[in-house]
Amino acid sequence: MGYYINPDSMTKEEYLKGHGRDVGLFPCAFDQVSGDDVLVCHVNNVIFTAAAIAFDQREYDTFMKGDGRIKRWYLLSRADAIRASDWDGGVS
Repeated sequence: MGYYINPDSMTKEEYLKGHGRDVGLFPCAFDQVSGDDVLVCHVNNVIFTAAAIAFDQREYDTFMKGDGRIKRWYLLSRADAIRASDWDGGVS
């Protein structure tokens, strides 16, 4: 199980909109993200949404797979991702 954006004071959608940059349905390659940033995949699971942090290549590949869910990618600063999740900024 990975790490997810779950801010205390707002919805994950509000957090991504206010702190992230929408990069669309197909983000850049994982290795093209600067060390200060992280890709976050917002996933519509129909009954709930999730904002998964792609903290390593394996997580990125998992969320890039087509599985019928609607996904949108955001670029978020590493500091903002840490602030709104249980992630410590490292690779699991």
